[in-house]
Parts: sequence; structure tokens; C-alpha cells
Amino acid sequence: MKGTIASHRNHGRLSLILAALIIISFAYLYKLDRPLLWGDEADTGLFARNVLQFGYPIAYDGRNVPICSGESQVSRNLLVERYIPWVQHYLAAISLKSFGDDTRGLRLIFAIIGVISFFPIYHILRTRVKFPIILTLLILISPQVLFFQRNARYYSVLILLYGFLVWHIASTFRKSKLRFLITSFYFIIFFHTHPFAAFCCSISLLIFCTIYQKKAFLWYLASSAIGFFSWLIWFGLLGPTLGGGDPRLIAITHTKEWFSLFLSGLYAGVLDLDTVNCFPIIMWGILIAAFLFKGRRSEQNPIKDPVSAFIFISLLVQVVVTAGCFGYESPAKYALLRYMPHLITVGVKVVVT
Repeated sequence: MKGTIASHRNHGRLSLILAALIIISFAYLYKLDRPLLWGDEADTGLFARNVLQFGYPIAYDGRNVPICSGESQVSRNLLVERYIPWVQHYLAAISLKSFGDDTRGLRLIFAIIGVISFFPIYHILRTRVKFPIILTLLILISPQVLFFQRNARYYSVLILLYGFLVWHIASTFRKSKLRFLITSFYFIIFFHTHPFAAFCCSISLLIFCTIYQKKAFLWYLASSAIGFFSWLIWFGLLGPTLGGGDPRLIAITHTKEWFSLFLSGLYAGVLDLDTVNCFPIIMWGILIAAFLFKGRRSEQNPIKDPVSAFIFISLLVQVVVTAGCFGYESPAKYALLRYMPHLITVGVKVVVT
């Protein structure tokens, strides 16, 4: 009798998961060729074509030189793209080759990766909320996340990688060497997808380990260092840029000016948690306060729960480091946190639960 009940429950859960995946897939893939590519996506497409033609993302193909992000994007001899590591360009090349050399074909593999991110996020929620499938569905089809997942950029890859990292932290490994091998490979991929996001996650992970998992500190330090130096060596081999460094970086030579920009960047980072003005910042405060109060009266205390703690640490580190390095962007004072969709996606999960 118990076996029959358990079988029915498993069948019902699998049916719900399948239904959720169908809904997410429809939301991500429907009319994927609309709207047309924007500037950064066009960059991805041009470099992907060069990968298919030359074997690597060459900067000058005899006709085009993509410099959407400025002169620091390409090497001085116009040989290679060096602004964004090459994971997204090779993924885009696979997408063009497999699904067609057009807007939909370029975006398709990134949308598929977005669908796959259901699994680590669901696994994180499975033992923490009553309706993990429904909540995972709602998170992944929320307007801002939907926008990220339908882009031919690194966004969906970051969401998947960060979801995997959070799942990895919450999992138990009997063999430390296995954990080390997995995280080393993971950080190599992460740093070659987005080094700034990977660096902030590495710092967050080490802070987290000093508080919650002291025994794992050296393992994570070594594995993140392997990822960082694999990227640093690759970056150094590309040679100097056509222009200077990233023009958005704040020079710390003038302390007063830097501190003012830093404070403005912190404020912009907090406001960026209010994704596209659809969730008033005051409501974030109410929800976080309610969550902390609830945590004191239940087992899901965010201070004791490693998953919630790591995500809060990640958000804090990302906001502070972003403000310290870049301040804010544009006269509207946006923070670069909006380019970190993994934190928005999984951060929403923690607050809502």
C-alpha cells in the first residue's frame, strides 16, 4: 500500500516537472527570432561566425571589427576578441551550426541552457519549500529572467553555473577529491564564461567557508585559484588591447572622487535589486524582514541555512565589489548588477521562500 502511494506521488511529481518544462520551453522558444538582435548579441553572432570560419573568435574577418564594448574589446593587432571569454562564442558557434545562421539559430542554444537551469534550482528548492516545482517555474518565467534567458549572451550560462554551485554547496560528498575535481573543472568553465562574476563568487565562497564549512576552505581556495589562473594565463597570451583598459573601471588615485562614486555605486546596486522597477525596493525590505523574523521561529533560519547564507553573501560581495570597481553606469546611475542574472534569479528564490 505504501509502495503504491509512493509510486503515485512520484508519477505526479514527474508529471508536474514535465508540465513545468513544457511551459518554460514554450516561454523561452516561442518566436525566438523576435525582437531582432541588439548590439551585444550581434557581437556574439559575428564572433560565432568567425569561430566557424577560422576556429577561434578572430576580431577582424576582412570585413567587420566588432567593438561594441569599446577598443578594449579586441587585441591591438585586431587578431582576437579579449573582452568576454570565449565560452559564449563557441556555444553560439555550435548554435549557428546546429540550428541555422539567423537570429533564432543564434539564440536557441542559450534558451535551451536556460531550460536546463530548471534542474539545479528545483533541486535546491526541493527540500526547502512546499511547492518547489511551481516556485521554480514562476522564478524562471518571471519577466526579467525570461528576458535574460532569451538572449544570445552569457546570461543563461551564468544562471545555470550559479545554480549548480549553490546545489554543490548544499550537497554532501563522501570523497573530498571528487569535490575538488568537480569544483576545479567548474571554476575553469566559470572564469572562461565571465571572470568578474566568477571572481566575486570565489570570494563569496571563501567567506562562506570561513563561517560555515571551514574544512572545505582549502579545497575551494585551490579549485577557484585553478580557475582564476587558467583565465589569467589565457588573457595574458592574447596580448595588449587596441585601446586602454575597461573605461568603466574607477581609478582609486583620487580618494575623494572614488569614495563618492563608490557610495553612488552601492546605492545603485541596492536599487538594481528592484529588477526593472517591477518590484518596489520597499517591498524587498518588507520581505527580507519577514523572512528573517520567520527564520528565528523555524528551522529555515537564513543564518543557519547554508544555501540562503551563501546567496546573501554573494549578493553583498557582488554589490560591494561592483561599486568599488565600476561605481555606476550611464547618467541614469544603473549598477552593473543587472548584468549578473544569476544573482537576481536565485536571490529572488531565497527571499520569496
